[in-house]
Amino acid sequence: MFELILYTKSARSFIECVFTNSLAQQAITEGLRLPSFDEPFATFETLSANVKILKISISGLPRQYGRVDGGAAEPKSDMFRNLSSFGRVADCGLVRGIAGTFTGRGYVVLEVESSSPRTLQHEVHWQYSYLSPRGDHKGVRASEPSDAIKVYATWAKMDFYCRYCHQHDHVIKSCT
Repeated sequence: MFELILYTKSARSFIECVFTNSLAQQAITEGLRLPSFDEPFATFETLSANVKILKISISGLPRQYGRVDGGAAEPKSDMFRNLSSFGRVADCGLVRGIAGTFTGRGYVVLEVESSSPRTLQHEVHWQYSYLSPRGDHKGVRASEPSDAIKVYATWAKMDFYCRYCHQHDHVIKSCT
């Protein structure tokens, strides 16, 4: 048994569904199938009132992503590993240029509990599996993660920072 509520916001249409627990779990794992559509619709659990959604842009990602088997699967896995301590990663992906090449940027949609013990900062220490530098293993991932590199996270209503040196004590106008 379920109830449907239809509404439109901007140019998007939404269907709000209220399911029994068993139907809700099935819809979340398999998607919602409607007879007039070939593909199932993605379904999500209702967010609690104390969850905040952050749409985060990430810059400075390693340029090696996507060079070996796996394509976008590897950076997505790293996004989950590096950012899940700040909240639940609801969605993530890479930003590509006009020619389809990787730009070193990505995005993450993060569900953050108001009582979360860790707070996301502009500078994120990022670990990834680097490509092996050895000639006999070209294109092979190293078994150990790299030392952390710095990537930068930005989101709406974040604290001020210098866009040149990335410090938090001034803005670019007063950077020396």
